[in-house]
Amino acid sequence: GDGTVNAVLNHLAHTPVRLGVVPAGTANDLARHMGIPSDVKEACARIRAGRARRLDLLDINGRFYVTAGGLGVVTETAIGVNRIKALGSWCRSLVRPLGSLIYVLYSLRLLLGRALPVHDLEVTIDDEPRGRFRSTAVFVHNQPTIARRVLACPDARNDDGYLGVCLVTRSGRLRSLLTVVRMTLNGSHVSSRSVRMWSGRRVEIQSPTLKTFIGDGEVLAHSGHLRIQVVPAALEVID
Repeated sequence: GDGTVNAVLNHLAHTPVRLGVVPAGTANDLARHMGIPSDVKEACARIRAGRARRLDLLDINGRFYVTAGGLGVVTETAIGVNRIKALGSWCRSLVRPLGSLIYVLYSLRLLLGRALPVHDLEVTIDDEPRGRFRSTAVFVHNQPTIARRVLACPDARNDDGYLGVCLVTRSGRLRSLLTVVRMTLNGSHVSSRSVRMWSGRRVEIQSPTLKTFIGDGEVLAHSGHLRIQVVPAALEVID
């Protein structure tokens, strides 16, 4: 899965060693985006063929990730799903048929179940201040999707030297639900008044309190000052 990919790529970055991926996780965001088959034999055949391409990585406070990440609801969803899978094989057997849909369902549960924590954030893109926001979620992406089907940053690409940022400001429960639905269906949330979209080579997110940031579905940073920047062509992946 993407968590295993993350553990490996943090050792392979800036080396001539190629990464081959056999999708076996819940979301398989990298494999899906690169068109790697879900069938094990077909994925292995791709690896044997050996055609590869170089991808950018995103550096978050000294740790790399390759797909998508963020904080707020993004973090709570990833951590919550990982806790469910860690409960035992019977929970994993329940999660497996749902696949990546489990992430969407969990985020909807968060939105419906209680008042969401609001994060006071100051955002800077490429050294240009973008303002202070009261936010429920921030996505920082190297590709369009997270959890396979959530199109948070439709224009993000993993080989163009830029990252995509989607910040969701505090809003009512109904508007928040609508934002998640629009992200999941077609990415039309980008026109919402409660959403801010940016792209750049680096983003800084500052907060008066510590924030937990996930990337590739794993916790990568816990800080009040998050620095995310593109590292161009840092990883060679067999596709």
